[in-house]
Amino acid sequence: MFLGVFHLSNPGKDAVNVSVDDVRAPRRQQELQALSEALAKFRPTIIAVERPQADQAHLDELFQAYSDGSRSLSVSEDEQIGMRLARIAGVRGVVGVDSNSTKPPVSEDLYDFEAAAQRFGQSDVLVAVNARNQRRVDVVMDALKRGTIVDALGEANRPDFLAAFRKESLNYLRITKGDETPGANWLQFWYGRNLRIVGRLAALAKPSDRILVIFGFGHVPLLQEFAQQSGFFTVVDPQPFLRDAAERLKHARDKKG
Repeated sequence: MFLGVFHLSNPGKDAVNVSVDDVRAPRRQQELQALSEALAKFRPTIIAVERPQADQAHLDELFQAYSDGSRSLSVSEDEQIGMRLARIAGVRGVVGVDSNSTKPPVSEDLYDFEAAAQRFGQSDVLVAVNARNQRRVDVVMDALKRGTIVDALGEANRPDFLAAFRKESLNYLRITKGDETPGANWLQFWYGRNLRIVGRLAALAKPSDRILVIFGFGHVPLLQEFAQQSGFFTVVDPQPFLRDAAERLKHARDKKG
């Protein structure tokens, strides 16, 4: 099961970024607890997160300290959702499966489509792409502001939302001039990154495993597609579990009220 998330710590490193209020506030903690309890019903045996394999020893140390009560969770989704869920579900921590540290197969100037768009006079393409994506993300952020983290994740995991982001990225193919194809070069690296992630999941998995993958929602349409097409996995829809989390929160509010 792939759960598409937005970055709770507001790193500001994406083309279109979100603005999340402090998830350590009591209200947001209640929401994250309900989410994790609902996700535990998936009965995961492995919880994979958007961290490099090289970070695994550090992730293990953080989880051990959280488990024995010597540290609190940081604001990242790896911890607030992943580690919280691992403790609830009795899983031994989270597993980093990302490969973003791998260098692209070409030099940076050959895949820097943003700089190339300026040189080619095609910046309008990127402006339009970012504007459309910003409107989509605004729907998710509006759900967060008006409601709960669970509501926002429900929006971010809608199939039409994910498909729109996947399709939008193909506009980078238009950043090209003569023999220079920086947009295609970048997409080659992006697709490769997600292929490597699915490969790592396949290497981790045994036939009996139930893997929950917590990644930025931009990755999810490709991860789902590659996982399904490979035949290595049966892909499970996260929406029933998100609805369960929403019901848990509604019940808690009704009980309190």
